[in-house]
This record gives sequence, C-alpha cells and structure tokens, in this order.
Amino acid sequence: IKSGSIATTVDPLGLSSILEVKPTQTFTDLLDAQEKFTKDALSRTLCGVLEIEELTKAYARDTGLKPNSLKIIIFGSGSLSLTILPKRVSHDVDAAVPSQFMAFCEQKMRKSHGAKPEFSSPRLLQYLGAWEERASTIEGLSHTTFLIPHPLDTVMQKLLRTDATRFETNDKPDIRDILERLNPDKETLIGLLTENPARYRIPKDKEQAQAIVRNTNWFTKEFLPEHTPSP
Repeated sequence: IKSGSIATTVDPLGLSSILEVKPTQTFTDLLDAQEKFTKDALSRTLCGVLEIEELTKAYARDTGLKPNSLKIIIFGSGSLSLTILPKRVSHDVDAAVPSQFMAFCEQKMRKSHGAKPEFSSPRLLQYLGAWEERASTIEGLSHTTFLIPHPLDTVMQKLLRTDATRFETNDKPDIRDILERLNPDKETLIGLLTENPARYRIPKDKEQAQAIVRNTNWFTKEFLPEHTPSP
C-alpha cells in the first residue's frame, strides 16, 4: 500500500473488507464505508479471490510456473457476486482449478476473513455449452487471470443441481433474479438449454439425469411455458 513516499505491506489474509476509495472521500466517509462493507457480500468474495491469488503465488514459487499459467474459474454464487448480484451472500468462493493446484491448496490454505475458497474440478462445468466464449475475466495483483462465467451460464449450471433442497432455497431465487435483471429473449434461453445435448444423454437411472429433468421442467414451466416438459 503506497501513500506518497510511504509504503506498507499487508498480509492479504488479514484483510476483512475491500472497498473503493474515491479522491473526494473524507476519513469519516471511509470509516462509514468500512463499517458498511465489513459484512458486504462483494467485499467478502473479493477477499476470497485474493486468498486464491496468494495460493497461486505460493504454487508458482514451488513449481516454477507463472501464476497466470493456471486456469482458475470462479463459478456459482461467487461469480454472481462479481457480476450481476453484488449483494449475493455466500460463505465460500467456488473455484474450478487443475487437480495438482487443488491438492496444493488443500495443504497450504490458511484461514482468512473473507469468503472461504472451495475448490472443484473443471469437469463440474462439462455439461455447459460454450461458456468460455461468453466469460468475463478479472486480473489479480500478480496478473493471475480468473474466468467468470456469464450469469446465464450460471443459470444453466444451477439446473444441474442434484440437491433438491438447495435448488429450492438457493438456486430458484438466483435464477429468478438473474432473468429479471437480464430479461433474455426466449430464443436465447432455448439456445442455452440445447447448446450442449450431453446434459440430456446421462443414463436415466443416474441421480444427475433425474435432477436435470426435474430442474429443467421447473425452468421451462416458469420461463418457457409454451414448451412441453419432458416426461
């Protein structure tokens, strides 16, 4: 942190909030903003993302790789906080990362004050369509690049949820909120639902296949009522 000729180093995991500082703000304004953002969803998400970047730096030191050589995908509620729903509260930041980096993180991760990083395999996104073509990117302080799926691709991922209770309590409100804000046309929704037919080719006796049918039928009834639900 630099202020004129004075430079201070802060442990990123010691941060409890991250907020924008404007040139016109007074010290009192900053104190008020800090109090407001301490429990703010976006602030907590950013602290969690910063923790992941610290892990990429440590991994780079151990392996000799550059931090920006890792493909890190922030998905789920974290991606919504960083894009369309900055007030979306979550206690973790879901990240899809390479398996070697995931194993490293599980050994090295420390407790931070932000949303806790939770790591998964990129295979979790295998039933989405061409989501990478629509993804946004953010670059960290060490030039680590994070991929952020488009909110509508997050909707398509939420339709894969096998836990019916979490789909009811978490996903349905998110889906309604996203579609209300973006107001996509029906052709866009149909295109996203059919972009990757593999999601409908899972054997019917699998829990994942049953969940997809159940969730997609709810979605079409809610947002595409003219389409006949699948049996």
